[in-house]
Amino acid sequence: MTFAQKQNEIDIAEPSSDFQSAFKSAEHFEPSYDRILIKRDVSALERKATKAGLIMADTTKDAYKSAEGVLIKCGPSADDEAVKLIGKRILFAKYSGEDIVIPLPDGTKEEFVLATDTDIFGELK
Repeated sequence: MTFAQKQNEIDIAEPSSDFQSAFKSAEHFEPSYDRILIKRDVSALERKATKAGLIMADTTKDAYKSAEGVLIKCGPSADDEAVKLIGKRILFAKYSGEDIVIPLPDGTKEEFVLATDTDIFGELK
């Protein structure tokens, strides 16, 4: 494999954090209509930059308009294709939806993205 091919290869590793706690936290929130609940994860670009030890300029980071995460929950009117992706790694629009914080009974907080089902680009395999 040439150097250029290695640079263009997408590093799709396992999720960087434990999403089992995110599923438990999501029990305290029910999305309405076509809304979906996403737990944001570090993108392949950010993982690659971290591995190489490079610090990218903010303008370069903003050039990438997608983010990675795990689909946690769907509202009752969500598209069937989105419902099939629950629990899977997805690529979604970076600046879509709202960042929300769900307070838990034990006093901790969990951060999620609340977006619509049309903001999903697809599944990462």
